[in-house]
Amino acid sequence: MNNNTSTRSAAGEATSAALENSDLNVDGVTGTSTGANLKDSLNAGLHLVQEKTAVAKEKVSENLAAAAEQIHVKSDQTTGFLDKKADSFGEFAHETIGRANDLGHKAGDALASTSDFVKNFEFNEARKQVAATVRQHPGRALTIAGIFGLAIGLLIGRNSKSR
Repeated sequence: MNNNTSTRSAAGEATSAALENSDLNVDGVTGTSTGANLKDSLNAGLHLVQEKTAVAKEKVSENLAAAAEQIHVKSDQTTGFLDKKADSFGEFAHETIGRANDLGHKAGDALASTSDFVKNFEFNEARKQVAATVRQHPGRALTIAGIFGLAIGLLIGRNSKSR
């Protein structure tokens, strides 16, 4: 056995020993771990991340829904206020106010729709769908990723030049 191989073997044994007798600390969950329960500890950490993601997703969804409702209310309040003031400007002003009110409600509807999307979005399902698409069309996926990377690079490059 040459010196390089023995060094690799010793490193592998040291890593195995460290894994078998490692102390884990995953967000307050501490304990000595063997190779058998290392997987359990990682699964517990993954479960904790999934729970926190679900809570964050729910909060974002609730905030978007609240913002959508506020936009609808403010749009109606603004329309009422402007209608009172527009009497002196005539029909054109009323039409413009009506269009602005419609746009306000469309923005509110878009936020409500985004809220529903966030609430119902499943990260794992989306990841599986993307992985399946990449497996089915690897050339197309690589092309899209390259174009996206190029676009990001160009945007970052422009921002750094303007500073």
